[in-house]
Parts: sequence; C-alpha cells; structure tokens
Amino acid sequence: MRSYLHTVFCLCLAAFFFIACSSDDDSADSGAGDVTDTAEDATEDGADAVDTTDSADDTGDDSGDDTADGDDTADGDDAADTADTADATDTADTCADSDGDAVCDAEDQCDGQDDTIDIDESGTPDCVENLLTNGQFATDVSEWTAETDASISFLAEDAAGNDASGVLKVLNTSDAAGPSVVGGFQCVPIDNTKQYASYAQYFIPSGQGLTGLRAQLIILPYAEADCAGSVLSPFVTDLLANQDTWSLLELDYSPIASLAVSAEVYVRVRKNSTTTGDAEGRFDNVLLREVVGEDDPQ
Repeated sequence: MRSYLHTVFCLCLAAFFFIACSSDDDSADSGAGDVTDTAEDATEDGADAVDTTDSADDTGDDSGDDTADGDDTADGDDAADTADTADATDTADTCADSDGDAVCDAEDQCDGQDDTIDIDESGTPDCVENLLTNGQFATDVSEWTAETDASISFLAEDAAGNDASGVLKVLNTSDAAGPSVVGGFQCVPIDNTKQYASYAQYFIPSGQGLTGLRAQLIILPYAEADCAGSVLSPFVTDLLANQDTWSLLELDYSPIASLAVSAEVYVRVRKNSTTTGDAEGRFDNVLLREVVGEDDPQ
C-alpha cells in the first residue's frame, strides 16, 4: 500500500512540474505573445516601409538640399525656370536683324541701314536725317559716281564694325603733273532758304608708297537743278592726313549759296604728282543734313 501511494505521489508531482513548465513556455511563446510579436513585427515592417520611403527621400536629398520632397518639387520648378530662361534667350536669338545693327527689323527706323550711326551727334540716327542716298554703303556704292581720274568700288569693311555693311573705296588714278584731288560724288536737291552741314568718315591705309596722301569733303552748290549750270561758292574741309584709323571730316553749319537749288557732295583722295601709283582712301557714313533748331547758328 505504501509503495502504491508513493508511486501515485511521484506521478502527481511529475505532472505538476510538467504543467508548470508548459505554463512558463506559453507565457513566453503563447499565441498572445505571438500576436504581440506579429504586431511588433508589423510595426517594425511599417517602420521599415517608412524607412524605405525615407531612404528614397534621402537619395533625393543627396542630389540637392537635404530637406523634404517639397524642395524636390521646387527643384522641378527651378528646372522649368531654367527652361524659361533658355526660351527668353532663344527669343532674343531669333530676332531678325538683316542689317546687322543690333536693332530688330521690326523696330528699324531705316530698313537696310545702321540705326545706331550718329556721327554728327545730333541725337537722331543719320539714316533718318540724311539727304544723301546710300551714305552708309550697306551693300554697294549705288547712287555714287566716280570723277575723272578716279575709280570707286564697294569694300566689305565698315567704320563701325558692322559685318552686314561696307565702305566706299576710292582710288585716285591721276597721272597729272601736279597734286591731284579726285573721288566720288552724289548730286541732291537743296533748299536755298536753309543751311546744311555735311560729315564723312575716312580711312587712309598706310604703306602705299605714296606722298601727300590726304582726304577731303567738298560741297559744290549749283544754280540749276540736277547739278547743272555754274558752280557757286564751294565749301571744303581741310585736307586731313590721318592714316590707319577712322577719322572725321566735317563742314559744320556751312550755309549754301543763296541761289543754289542743287549740290554735289564729294569725298576725295589727294596725292602728290612726284610719286606714281594709285592712291587709296576709304569713306563711310557720308551725311548731308539740314541745320535745324539749336544747330542753327542764326
């Protein structure tokens, strides 16, 4: 009997310890614990998902500003702004400027001429007030005539550096016994109740092997239309000798003879007779205008 009870006691004790151990394991690994772990894992997974997004954000930040994606959107706007700037530049680049004066054709005051030239500093573009035709020699020397013993031609060079324009090249080909002064001219109608002023830029190349090289501007008034009849009192500049630089000839406030109804404007090159060969001079921006307003000496 005692042996039986001892056996039962041992079995009960073993059962007790088995149940206690199982209970401890369930506390650590119970379904509730598993759910909690699963939730925690989900939380971790959510964080991981956020971290993944943050990581992507960080990658975006590495490219620029270390802040939120909103800045990345702003960066997109900046890119658009850059494109807009490029568009503005493209618009400027596409402005048609056929006469090369940096003034759009749509805003040109003088089509085919340089609106920026104002050699008399009157505040008005020379092409607006010039009574001469083709005084800028934009593409040729039309409307100009060569004197006897002279030749004229177009040269693709410009006093103002305009690649779309040129100059009048004059050669004095005279073989006269004395000094000679010849060139090119143009006849224009004038009003004998007004006064006029004339200007021109000249350039004499050095190294021609000639002496007495000079440039001159002359106005010859005529009593009849089309520069016919007798020549009235002429107006001339000094003979100027500057070489290898564009210089100015001017007849300021020169009154035209009272009976004149037309006038020839000359640009001329002088050389001495003691040397042989053609003398070259170049002219640009030849201007004849009325003297008005504050320019009027009277």
